[in-house]
Amino acid sequence: MVDQVEKSDKKLLGSGETSEINDGRKETREEKQLEANYIISKKVLNEFRTNDYSKEGHEKSQYEKVTWESYKRYFEEHKQDLLNRYEEVRTPDGDIIRKPKRVEEVGDEDRYKKEEDNQEIDLIWDKDWDNYKISERKWLIQDLIPAEGIGIWTGKRGSFKTFLLMNASYCIAKGLDFLGKYKTTQGKVIYLDRENGAGIMKERCGLIKKGMNIDEADVGFICHSQIKMDINLDAWKIEDLIEKEKPSLLVIDTFRRVVSFDENDAGNVSRFFIDILQPLVDKYKPLTIILIHHDRKGNGGNGDEMDEIRGSSDLANYCHFILKNQRKGKNIVLKQLKLKHAIECNPIPISVSTDETNFINFETGNDILPKTQLQKCTELLMVWFKQKQIVNFTTAEAQKIAFNEGIKATTFKEALNDLQSLGVIEKVSDRGKYKVIDDVGGGFTDNN
Repeated sequence: MVDQVEKSDKKLLGSGETSEINDGRKETREEKQLEANYIISKKVLNEFRTNDYSKEGHEKSQYEKVTWESYKRYFEEHKQDLLNRYEEVRTPDGDIIRKPKRVEEVGDEDRYKKEEDNQEIDLIWDKDWDNYKISERKWLIQDLIPAEGIGIWTGKRGSFKTFLLMNASYCIAKGLDFLGKYKTTQGKVIYLDRENGAGIMKERCGLIKKGMNIDEADVGFICHSQIKMDINLDAWKIEDLIEKEKPSLLVIDTFRRVVSFDENDAGNVSRFFIDILQPLVDKYKPLTIILIHHDRKGNGGNGDEMDEIRGSSDLANYCHFILKNQRKGKNIVLKQLKLKHAIECNPIPISVSTDETNFINFETGNDILPKTQLQKCTELLMVWFKQKQIVNFTTAEAQKIAFNEGIKATTFKEALNDLQSLGVIEKVSDRGKYKVIDDVGGGFTDNN
C-alpha cells in the first residue's frame, strides 16, 4: 500500500513537501507510513472539497461521514508528527497551518513583532557615571530571591524541591514570611507544571495549605501542558498570560520539559535565556522567573556545587541566583549557590514536618551551620568596602584587614577571586591595584 501511494499520489503533496530526508538517509517504515497516510488523507479531503461536501447544508452519506471522521481523528492524533515533518499541513477544514519557528530560526521582524513599545538603545557616556544612580535591590523573598531576576532551584530527586518552592509560592501570594523568617513581597504566582498533572498538584496544594494553615491564594497552575517555551507561539501564549495576570513570580517545573532542545546545548540555552526569559523579566517588572532543575546523578565532588547542575554550564552563568535543596535524612538544607553581585547567605537547615497524607510544613532548624573561612573573608571585605566607602584599594590594604581577623593568605586570595567573579571588584593593575565596581550598599546584607 505504501509503495502504491508513493508512485501514484505523490503529486498531491503541497509545495515544499517531499518524501526525501534532508540528511540523505533512507526513510523508516514509520516515516513512509506517516507520509502515505497524509497523502491519502489529503486525497480524501480534495474529493470532499471538489464535491462541496464541506458546504453547509450538504447531507453526507454514511460512508462520507465515517471517512470524514476517520480523517479528522487521524489528523488530531498525528498533528504534531506532521508539523515535525512538514513546513505546513492542511487541516480537515481545508486551512493551512505552518510549523512555528524556533528561537534559532527567528528573524528580526518576527523577533520584535509582538513588541509595540520598542525602546531606543540607552547609551551612557563615561562622563555621566558620577550622576548615574544604581537602584536599590528589590526582593521577592528577602536575602534569597531578588525581584526582577531569573533563577534555578535545583537538587537531587526526592529533595523536596517542588514542595519547598510551592511553600514559597504560597508565602509570596499571601504575603507571609518564608520559613517564618524571610520577608516576602506579596504578589500573584503562576506555576507552569510539566511534571505531575492536575491530580497530583491538587493533592500537593492541599498538603501545603494545611501545613501552612491557610486558605486559597493567588497561585495559578498550568498543569501537564505541552507548552514548549523555546517555540515562539507557546512563548507568546505565556507572555499574554503574564500581561493579563501580572504575576510577581513564574515557576517553570521543570526546565528540561519546557524546551525542545538538549539541555547540554550551550547555544540554545543562552538563546533561551537572552531571547525568551530576559525580555519577559525586563518588560513585565517586577517579574521573577524560577526554573526547577536537577543535579547530575552521583554523589558529586568536592568542587563547585554549581558544576553539579545538569546540562550546559551556561545555565548557571545566565542565572541571577541559584538555590539548591540538599537532603539530610528526613530534613533538608537550603543552599544559596549564587546571588549576582552579592555574597551568598549561609546554608539554611530546614526541618520537614509531614504525615505524608494530610499536611507538609517547613521550618528553619535550630542549628545554624558555621560560616567557612572563605565566607568570613569575603563578607569581611564587603563590610570594609561599605563602611569605609572604598573605591580603590591595593592587595596589601585588603590583606591587612583579613590578616587582622586571622584569615590565611590562601583563603584571602580565593576571596579576592570570588569578589572579581561576582563583579564586585575589578583588577586595574598587575601591581595589585583594584577598584570597587559594584554598589555594595544596595545589594549586600550580613546574613547570620
